[in-house]
Amino acid sequence: MLMQNSIFQMGLTGRVLAMKVFGVSFLAFSVVFLLVYFFSVYGGGPSVGDEGLPLWKIFSGFFIVVFSFSFWMTMLVDCLSSGKVDNRIFWGVGLFLFSWLAAILYFFAVYRKR
Repeated sequence: MLMQNSIFQMGLTGRVLAMKVFGVSFLAFSVVFLLVYFFSVYGGGPSVGDEGLPLWKIFSGFFIVVFSFSFWMTMLVDCLSSGKVDNRIFWGVGLFLFSWLAAILYFFAVYRKR
């Protein structure tokens, strides 16, 4: 409850807060993904050029993975922090168990209607 009051005191509304959560999670997942990749290459694992894939395929795959994790995290935070969601327990468990598939359903069924 204290966190919600401090968020509203800062002037952050629902959409602005969601964009901030998305941005932070996107940055965090990008850093973690890149750190894991670089440490695996440093440890002797295969690097980007070893598979013969073009760079655009590698970076588009990276973007899709990071975007889907960030989108899932944004929908999960919105579900758990918003008081306007009916069946919050149902949506929270669904988002946790079915990740991005439930995030897409949550986006169209709940988030977009607000």
